[in-house]
Amino acid sequence: MGLPVVAVLVYAGLKKETSSPSLGKDRADTVIIGGGCVGVSLAYHLAKAGLKDVVLLEKSELTAGSTWHAAGLTTYFHPGINLKKIHAYSIKLYEKLEEETGQSVGFHQPGSIRIASTPTRVDEFKYQMTRAGWHPIEQYLIMPEKVQELFPLLNMDKVLAGLYNPGDGHIDPYSLTMALAAGARKYGAQLNYPVQVTNLNSRSDGTWEVETPLGIIRAKRIVNTAGFWARDIGKMIGLPHPLIPVHHQYVVTSTIPEVKALKTELPVIRDLEGSYYLRQERDGLLFGPYESEEKMKLQDSWVTSGVPPGFGKELFESDLDRIMEHIEAAMEMVPVLRKADIVNTIAGPITYSPDILPMVGPHQGVRNYWVAIGFGYGIIHAGGVGKYLSDWILEGEPPFDLIELDPNRYGKWTTTEYTAAKARESYGFNNIVGYPKEERFAGRPTERTSGLYHLLKSRCSMGFHAGWEQPHWFYKPGDETGYKPSFRRTNWFDPVGREYKQVMEKVGVIDLSPFGKFRVKGTDSVKLLDHLFANVVPKVGTTNISHMLTPRGKVYAELTVSQLYPGEFMLVTGSGSELHDLRWIEEKVTTGGYKVEIENMTDEMGVLGVAGPYARQVLQKLTNEDLSDGSFKFLQCKHLKLSNIALIAIRISYTGELGWELYHRKEDSVALYSAIMEAGQKEGIDDFGTYALNALRLEKGFRAWGAEMNCDTNPLEAGLEYFVKLNKLNLVNQPADFIGKQALKQIKEKGLKRRLVYLTLETDSVDPEGNESYLLGSEDYYTHDRCVLIKTKNVTRCALDFRDGEEVATGFKNVYSTNLFTERAIDLIANHKTEKPLFLYLAFQSVHEPLEVPEEYVKPYFYIKDLKRRRYAGMVTLMDEAVGNLTDALKTHGLWDNTVLVFSTGVMNLIFSYSEKDFAPPVPVLSSILLRDNGGQTLAGGNNWPLRGRKWTLWEGGVRGVGFVASPLLKQKGVESHELIHISDWLPTLVHLAGGHTNGTKPLDGFDVWKAISEGRPSPRVELLHNIDPMFVDDFPCLGIDNRTSLPQSNSSPWDDTLFNISMHAAIRHGKWKLLTGYPGCGHWFPPPSLFSESEIQSSDPSMKRLWLFDIVDDPEERNDLSEKYPYVVEKLLSRLQYYHKHSVPVFYPDEDPRCDPAATAAWGPWA
Repeated sequence: MGLPVVAVLVYAGLKKETSSPSLGKDRADTVIIGGGCVGVSLAYHLAKAGLKDVVLLEKSELTAGSTWHAAGLTTYFHPGINLKKIHAYSIKLYEKLEEETGQSVGFHQPGSIRIASTPTRVDEFKYQMTRAGWHPIEQYLIMPEKVQELFPLLNMDKVLAGLYNPGDGHIDPYSLTMALAAGARKYGAQLNYPVQVTNLNSRSDGTWEVETPLGIIRAKRIVNTAGFWARDIGKMIGLPHPLIPVHHQYVVTSTIPEVKALKTELPVIRDLEGSYYLRQERDGLLFGPYESEEKMKLQDSWVTSGVPPGFGKELFESDLDRIMEHIEAAMEMVPVLRKADIVNTIAGPITYSPDILPMVGPHQGVRNYWVAIGFGYGIIHAGGVGKYLSDWILEGEPPFDLIELDPNRYGKWTTTEYTAAKARESYGFNNIVGYPKEERFAGRPTERTSGLYHLLKSRCSMGFHAGWEQPHWFYKPGDETGYKPSFRRTNWFDPVGREYKQVMEKVGVIDLSPFGKFRVKGTDSVKLLDHLFANVVPKVGTTNISHMLTPRGKVYAELTVSQLYPGEFMLVTGSGSELHDLRWIEEKVTTGGYKVEIENMTDEMGVLGVAGPYARQVLQKLTNEDLSDGSFKFLQCKHLKLSNIALIAIRISYTGELGWELYHRKEDSVALYSAIMEAGQKEGIDDFGTYALNALRLEKGFRAWGAEMNCDTNPLEAGLEYFVKLNKLNLVNQPADFIGKQALKQIKEKGLKRRLVYLTLETDSVDPEGNESYLLGSEDYYTHDRCVLIKTKNVTRCALDFRDGEEVATGFKNVYSTNLFTERAIDLIANHKTEKPLFLYLAFQSVHEPLEVPEEYVKPYFYIKDLKRRRYAGMVTLMDEAVGNLTDALKTHGLWDNTVLVFSTGVMNLIFSYSEKDFAPPVPVLSSILLRDNGGQTLAGGNNWPLRGRKWTLWEGGVRGVGFVASPLLKQKGVESHELIHISDWLPTLVHLAGGHTNGTKPLDGFDVWKAISEGRPSPRVELLHNIDPMFVDDFPCLGIDNRTSLPQSNSSPWDDTLFNISMHAAIRHGKWKLLTGYPGCGHWFPPPSLFSESEIQSSDPSMKRLWLFDIVDDPEERNDLSEKYPYVVEKLLSRLQYYHKHSVPVFYPDEDPRCDPAATAAWGPWA
């Protein structure tokens, strides 16, 4: 490779950052090595969080390396799950960074569009949409017309769809880093440069000596954020990080007249088939391709010989020939490029890890050494990773699951050759279709193959697991073999079903050698495991499932623990978490001073699983050991010989069937496997792979770490109560204080807000992959499904909940329900005979969760920052349009003159009409349409400002309704009434208005309130009981501030033991007075919608306050409690509450009837 040339990229108007080289101090809490955007972001976040003595050392100047020449793209999108959180945090940080630091960041947010030009790509977008719904980001699947509207310069010939993320864009990397640096200094961090780290020395107490030409700094921890110098830093302590620089090029054009003429900035586009990104750069365009693995270029000399001394803000020689096919693709997609001149070609180094994902976190095997390295997309990751690492460092545990970035996913098997091969593949695959169950084959196999690899490789489809090759599924004659990825069922589906049946009906064998396997022994081994695990320590000869928890009570890991001999244990974990778990264990050993030895036996030990109803029968042929149920019980472990091969046998199987796991020397794997297969011929033994294993364990409800539980989940949520022993005792018969115990006790005391459930989904083509979005709660506006937990069966069913009259209505999937209801109502109006009365129930449902509405109704509200409010506004707009269409229909068909339109908070929607012949004087066709807004469900886009409380509370924000009435029959226009009106008042009001009477009915609670509405007279209603509920539990308390759900009885109030139990959840309104007792629900006030990002205004009420009296007419915001001033009013209203309570039917919440299970019909009712 020749010498790099000087950069030709110039950022106009930027001042060069200067600093005098000095250390300033010889001790630090944290030393960060590397001054790119990631390292500076970490310094900023640590200092802002209050950590003292944060020092950053940069060998050259800030942004040198890869940061300064980056294209600066920012996006909410990521094909994975956890990194979406990193992206989202980064963008939100960058949006406010200039205001916080006073430093301009050059942030543009025109949005971005991924272009689909093949049907497969459209499938991919749909797949990604299912994974985005439960994240708080905006992402839309848009059609070609919308794509063209957003990017009018596109050639639309090949465009089938777009994946659109509003808020995406690009930022100036230099300005971003300088703003973060300004913030870091503002909060007390020290940034030193040019100061080169020349050596690192670890000390016995876990601290570090960081050597520089200016002296030594002693640090509690060091963080390697050195970009493409990170490998050199790692070598100083014997860690050859698997990193390699790649050549990345992008092109900047001169001014393009068509671009200059645009009134708004173009969104960033990513032409996935063309494999390039393109964005606006001033009045021109910037685009950067990702070449194929055959054409891309590695700077592998830096891996073997190190980065050239002095390389900082330099670039490589450009090579347009290498990217010419991508340039031509860009010219075809954006034809104005053909007329543009190229003014700059930027060719710079970007550091890649083997799988393109960065390495973030503490490193196994080295104390207090952290990394944030290998960033192929450092700009979008910088903000979020800085926050993530800062939180982890300060709190002692990761803030959320991000194991895909764990540096310990690599090991000694990750050679330089493997790293180079994978980096080539990863770069070339940048824009490849991202299928479920994706496999990539470069660099395989590694040295990590099981003893059975060569025997099995031609008979199965292998998967890659932490360097290991492991069978996913096996071939039989007639099967379509090989890796055939798809978004639908593909060649593995039927064979996996065959293997599933094999294990369920006969006996199967699986290679489980990739399991992580550790031996722990020593004086303090039992004491250590008691501290590490929430479960009890198993007795000698037994095994259990145990979980390591974080201090906050999250599930850090799940392991199988077996005590083989007194004080000697074998710990087994999944292949992907081997060093992740080992690092945690080693850290606790060191900090706790435990006297133990830990040996990683993963590579030396093979594992075979044998499972199925004939498993015992087969294995018994190979040993004299009694394998009967009485002699070898479930979760026992024994040393024995099978076919004269020594092994450890554990009676356990992840399949949930009868089975054993057989741990043996790797070199014995072939002999052991052959003996088992030979012994099982009569029983019809056969192989099965990990796909079938996963299906079997899901059916049994067995949880898997990384799927149903992880660092985002506590064990109670995940249904792991059986494995958590809060009352376990230690060796001296005292309560064992395991990690996370106190947090878990608090979680249990407060109660759970969510719980893992298993769903059975009916599908014939597209199977759930995991991490899909499921819309719960209310009926979905498009699918018309509703998901409900049937408690008595412990199963959640999602089934059609859409009716036409009493019958289930099918055939309306993907048609928005508000439009359906409107069309149906208009059809009924059009066909109604005007001389006949009409009663029509119209359940519009809007506005209600889930917040869904066609995109065109959201677009006018682009200026609303809160996504929920924006969708909410779109739904209201569509509802308004629907009411307008109904009004037009009533006018068209001669009904409007006798119609009353009521638009109000409520739960019913109806059209009520009589003919003029039936009554005299002329009787109206009465149309009452009530919109359910509930004063604003604040958890789903609504807003109660300036009222107090949210839906489900007894505060005015939860019980007050707002509405309007429009009709030619109103005697006065513009009446504003604050009179008491209850939903039960509508029946007598409508009946009397139509000329009828209710004399023949049972006594009604309701009043005729038409004069109050039409003439502004006082309402005949003077009292309204809001609720009395002795069983009230607040499912949505003031999270993080006030977690009460109900209040205990006490004797601290003068009103205790008088007229009414004031600890009971109740409220009553009489005239202007309103009385509340017990815990009414979250009592905060909410800011106006324009300040959606502001926190709620907290109540100053004492936490155990149980009685309030308000003058609602003068104080509708419920700010001034008058209970002490007007005790006689309190006494009167308490007596009324007691009257209602005495004469009421007892509260009863029955479980769902299991006979209502829609499993057979796929619909909620009607039931036979």
